[in-house]
Amino acid sequence: MVSDIYPISSLLILLSIQLTLALKWFDLNVNVDELQTVAESLAL
Repeated sequence: MVSDIYPISSLLILLSIQLTLALKWFDLNVNVDELQTVAESLAL
């Protein structure tokens, strides 16, 4: 049972790390995305 639970918990930890990294990357790039959306709306 422990060998079955361990990979799942390790996968959850890896997923949480990837989510936090993705959120940090998203926070850094939000301003660029907003500028791009504004430019696209003006172009339309």
